[in-house]
Amino acid sequence: DFDFNKVFEILDEISKYQLPDNYSDTIVKISELMEELQTAVKSILDECITADMTDFQKEIAIHDWICQNVVYDTDADVFADNIEDRKRENPLSWTAYGAIVKRIAVCEGYSKAFQLLMYSVGINSNLICGEVTDGSPHMWNTVMLDNEWYYVDVLWDDVDEDIVIHTFLNVDAEMISKTHTAYSNMSYVKDNSTIYSGE
Repeated sequence: DFDFNKVFEILDEISKYQLPDNYSDTIVKISELMEELQTAVKSILDECITADMTDFQKEIAIHDWICQNVVYDTDADVFADNIEDRKRENPLSWTAYGAIVKRIAVCEGYSKAFQLLMYSVGINSNLICGEVTDGSPHMWNTVMLDNEWYYVDVLWDDVDEDIVIHTFLNVDAEMISKTHTAYSNMSYVKDNSTIYSGE
């Protein structure tokens, strides 16, 4: 089932970039956002996931849904190098909420949406922070399938809303390292820790 505590972790940046300082107002706003997010997640899963799917099929369905439905936020991307400046332009584009509910995001929103949707169907996924070949900061995912960890970059597979590619779906470390370099002090993942127990 949908775990609100996990959603709080995944959406903690909303309180940093969007919510009022008043504590009671913040709790009310978070509750509203979480309700919207939960409704949107359920709708997406009802649309593209069936009970007879394998984990791999679920992953592809979710990956493809994101590619076909989320638009890259080029305006918010201008501020990607400066965390404080994110408050100035579309702060929710860095969140799963931005990607899933508003359907507009930068790499961080894409990755957090993928993680949340994977978690919601019982598949472990983590976030990787780093940079790509041109030195730009970037975020992507790991995902566990059949007890093996793979790398996924949904944004880099989102080349056109009418064309879905799987170039960066379930690639190994050798492949991803050609274009992506993880930060050594990344805060979002430690040793591919498990976020879903299946219990």
